[in-house]
Amino acid sequence: MAKEITYHCTLSEGIHARPAGHIARLCNTYQAEINWQNQRTGIAGSARNALSLVATDTLPGDSCRITLSGPDSDSAAVALEALLAHLPDFSAIAETAPGHLPRWLEELKPQYQTGACISEGIAIAPPVVIASASFDDLLAQSPQQHSSIELEQQTFATALATLRQEKIAALRLTEGIEHDLLEAHLAFISDGEFQDSIGDYLMQGQSCWQAVLHAADGLQRPTATFVEPLHSAAHAGYSRHRHANSAND
Repeated sequence: MAKEITYHCTLSEGIHARPAGHIARLCNTYQAEINWQNQRTGIAGSARNALSLVATDTLPGDSCRITLSGPDSDSAAVALEALLAHLPDFSAIAETAPGHLPRWLEELKPQYQTGACISEGIAIAPPVVIASASFDDLLAQSPQQHSSIELEQQTFATALATLRQEKIAALRLTEGIEHDLLEAHLAFISDGEFQDSIGDYLMQGQSCWQAVLHAADGLQRPTATFVEPLHSAAHAGYSRHRHANSAND
């Protein structure tokens, strides 16, 4: 018998990568099909799929209808309701003592803002404002030449495996928010539906660059931010392959 849950989003940033990863990991421990529909946008997606969840564009204040059907839908509903109730706790950032400037710098009376630290370390770099880019903008930057279907498939597979290994290795060295973000990235690049869609575009003769972007666009534009790591890895592999070909010509 189907079960239904109504979820009112209270997360300050909505259902983005981190909460979507938590939800998808839980839902994938059950056999039930779990459909998530944002009542505001009308967009529906599978709660077992982090990319699909992000694509519902669930924002603070949105009401969502979650339908569960399958042999273990009752137990899945209980577990999911418990998780949804605790999602704000996962997103909360522990309060830390405000930072302070060195005395010699304080005497200059600069105007500055402090932020929440998510990982240890010191970085010195000029600030850069990066404007958002549309899929059309990114596609316009696609290299005009690309390899055969077989070589593009090989390039994509190599880039995907390398990126996954890097994320898994980084997970062992992190905790807290940084760990959650890496888990979310790993969920996205491991998504079977996303990979299948990329494979379909590669079979049509598209380059890795084009295939990743078209597949992401097909999963709704809200996912654009989260395909960047995979797109960058595929592009890096593509560039290395083109360089090797040029050297052999």
